[in-house]
Amino acid sequence: MLSDTFAPHRKIADDETIVIGGADVRNLLKVIRTLRHLAILQEREIGALRHLEAARELRQVVTSELKAAAETLPGDNVIRPDFGGKP
Repeated sequence: MLSDTFAPHRKIADDETIVIGGADVRNLLKVIRTLRHLAILQEREIGALRHLEAARELRQVVTSELKAAAETLPGDNVIRPDFGGKP
């Protein structure tokens, strides 16, 4: 939409000026606000995806650490305390 608005003026000289009416200015502001809103939404979505990816990587690390810890545990699940009695 912005491209269409400014397309007739693409060959304007550097020292020329353009007069824009009030309705056109309001229309341009509406488009700019919409673009800003879309950019904010996109940044939020990208941030959420980054958090999801970080959580996925953390989950994989924790899972691998738990598996490694479980493999090093003795196979016997009975706890036998040593109170210094008979050997």
